[in-house]
Amino acid sequence: MAEEGSRKGESWLQRLGFDKNRDISVERLIQDCEAARVEGLISDDAAEMVRAIIAGSDQIVRDIMVPRAKMITIAIDDQPEEILKRIIESGHSRFPVLSENHEEIMGVLLSKDLLPYVGAKTLDIKSLIRPVEYVPEGKFVTALINDFRNKRTHLALVVDEYGSVSGLITIEDLLEQIVGDIDDEHDRAEEPKELVKVVGENLFVINALIPLEEFNTYFKRDFDEEDVETLSGLIMKNAGSLPAENDVVEIEDMCFKILPFTGNYINSVELSFKEVA
Repeated sequence: MAEEGSRKGESWLQRLGFDKNRDISVERLIQDCEAARVEGLISDDAAEMVRAIIAGSDQIVRDIMVPRAKMITIAIDDQPEEILKRIIESGHSRFPVLSENHEEIMGVLLSKDLLPYVGAKTLDIKSLIRPVEYVPEGKFVTALINDFRNKRTHLALVVDEYGSVSGLITIEDLLEQIVGDIDDEHDRAEEPKELVKVVGENLFVINALIPLEEFNTYFKRDFDEEDVETLSGLIMKNAGSLPAENDVVEIEDMCFKILPFTGNYINSVELSFKEVA
């Protein structure tokens, strides 16, 4: 009892064997983890997970979320066959549902809730929409893991400082920060997509999600727009909205023709240059 009483003033680190006079830092903790691995006290996999947790302790949701432009969504007015096709092609189980104006998000639809309606020619999904959690971009990833666990949540929408939806995050995204990539039966090995393809003299087909920095490097430009990370974002910002298929958006001497796409972001564009008079 005396020994237990004498330890009441110790911190939890001291009770684990850390010297209270020893400097504690992230670097020192990672070194201790590696030393424990070398000594055989913990496995390689365990050491890797501990390092990932420590190194990612300052990560925020914005660092790992799926941006809104890449979200796979369902619209409230989509036809049943279109909804089913999107579910099958994506392999996901939860989908944000867009309102009729395709701007607001009404909630989330679980694919399993559609099973009783397979084969139905008409379907009103309003009654199937479930509430969805919202989290700020600046929330720490470690804190969100605890929230997901306590609330038994699998998906949340991410909002920026103005309350607008900027992306989504799933429990899988969070766990992958600790254990690495998690592949399931729906994940397919895909060949890297060519970002810029030359199709003629001064004519290119470009993956619109090419990072703006890479686009600048390839075409020797210096576009630097606030809150714009991709060519798609640059085009939409200059157009003032999401352009329609075959629209042409002009930026400086560049003409971007919007190629066929689905969803709420541009997949690819055809780039040509204005003739110099």
